[in-house]
Amino acid sequence: MSVFEVHERRESKLMGFKNICTGTWLGQSSLGSVLCSARVFGRNEEWELDDDIMTQTKLLCASANWGNGGWLEVDADGRRESFAIGNYDMNAKQKAAIWSILVLNNDG
Repeated sequence: MSVFEVHERRESKLMGFKNICTGTWLGQSSLGSVLCSARVFGRNEEWELDDDIMTQTKLLCASANWGNGGWLEVDADGRRESFAIGNYDMNAKQKAAIWSILVLNNDG
């Protein structure tokens, strides 16, 4: 389990998730894999919530698939889980994992 700060771009509804232990941002690599290593909140670290509902949502990586976006998927093989960014169509959205974003405190 990890705890992330949620940051929102003021000019859009895009969000970023910053790991509070490492200070790094959740995003995609230049090869399209999911990672948490960026030191700045850039384009590859922008996420969009499905219908802006934080308690039960799917996450879309905005920069994936050449800017068309890609739904975040979880693949569990019984021993470990891996994350992948899928396509942006309805099939991919149905396969996407459902997340719950809990706000523990809001300082402003």
